[in-house]
Amino acid sequence: MSGDVRVGLDVGGTFTDLVCWDGGTGRFTLRKVPTTPADIAAGILQALAAALPPGAPVAEVAHGTTVATKPSSSGRGRG
Repeated sequence: MSGDVRVGLDVGGTFTDLVCWDGGTGRFTLRKVPTTPADIAAGILQALAAALPPGAPVAEVAHGTTVATKPSSSGRGRG
């Protein structure tokens, strides 16, 4: 890891997807782990642990989620 690592996360209803790009090496790392609805952070940490060595320097993180948007757009979750 060069210290110029960028991380992108997408937390979905079933899976949490992660992509890391190391600007120093040009290497991409992809990981897909089950989403943990009771504790979203646990799934994110699991994906990060699978993709990066402990203590790896991360310059930037981009995060997105569809966990709340899918039920509302499909009519589920409406009272």
